[in-house]
Amino acid sequence: MDNAQRTLEDLLLDDLFVRWVTHPTPALDRQWKEWQAHRPDRAELVEKARFLIQETQANQNQAQLTDQEVQSMWHQLQNRHQQTSRFTSKARRAVWLRVAASATGLLLMSALVFWWIASAQTVSYQTAYGETKKIILPDSSTVMLNANSSLSYEDDWNRHEDRKVILEGEAYFDVQHTRNHRKFLVQTNAVTVEVLGTTFNVNQRRGKAQVVLSTGKVTLYPPNKAVADHITMQPGDLVELDTVQYIQKQVNTAEYTAWTSDELVFNGTTVADIAQMLEDNYGLHIVMTDTTLAQKRFHGRVASDNVEALLGQMEKVFQLTIERRSNKVVLHPRQKRP
Repeated sequence: MDNAQRTLEDLLLDDLFVRWVTHPTPALDRQWKEWQAHRPDRAELVEKARFLIQETQANQNQAQLTDQEVQSMWHQLQNRHQQTSRFTSKARRAVWLRVAASATGLLLMSALVFWWIASAQTVSYQTAYGETKKIILPDSSTVMLNANSSLSYEDDWNRHEDRKVILEGEAYFDVQHTRNHRKFLVQTNAVTVEVLGTTFNVNQRRGKAQVVLSTGKVTLYPPNKAVADHITMQPGDLVELDTVQYIQKQVNTAEYTAWTSDELVFNGTTVADIAQMLEDNYGLHIVMTDTTLAQKRFHGRVASDNVEALLGQMEKVFQLTIERRSNKVVLHPRQKRP
């Protein structure tokens, strides 16, 4: 999503953009508004793409292309185009849209975009603050979805060579290896994770991503190739990346996946990071009246459904007075007695 040179075709091919237009969520709305705010020169392009997608949905009964006609067009294209891509389904759509645009203009492109959107049924899961959910995918892979997160995928995975899910928030994946070695893709706005069969954790929030690999091997593809063309991970690796850089190091993966066992583990975690986690996963707004508190580090473990116990431990360790008003939590340094 960070490529400033995006074309109309690029936006129409971006699953996250299409989801934002057709099934917006607060997280998607925030992400795309931030993208536009940093690229005011792309505003007209975004409006054209939005209009095209919305019109094809609103006028679906007017679309004249039958499935047979679409298949016929595709066979013709196969004879004229030889194209490879990391993601076959995306490459195929790209060929269709390019030929549609050059052959008959936006009318045919509109019909093809509608066919693309309407032909795919999406299965979606959403968790509330403080809630986790176990999901079994069509290939028997399992996903543990963390709080305030969402996961979606096309219900008919046989339509594509690759298995793909779209994640907002955090999830732990246990991916089954298939006999035909089909790739499994986790797409976020900050990175695409590619695996065959493995266990790993993905946390994507605020335009940043963190991937922790427990077993197997994964390859990461940042959207901004200036960061890296790809990143290969081995078991025990942690990779954190944003739009400009990434870090890779070995960690104790159990600390990062403890939430799947209803536990929160902190091993030198900064108070600032804890505050962000409490906001992301529990909807709490943390206010620190002493700014030096943010970089202090905390060690401990608590049940994930007992935020009060966590706040109580922090209160003792850092000599705080904690004042809670609904979802707002204020951390005050405890006044020393004279």
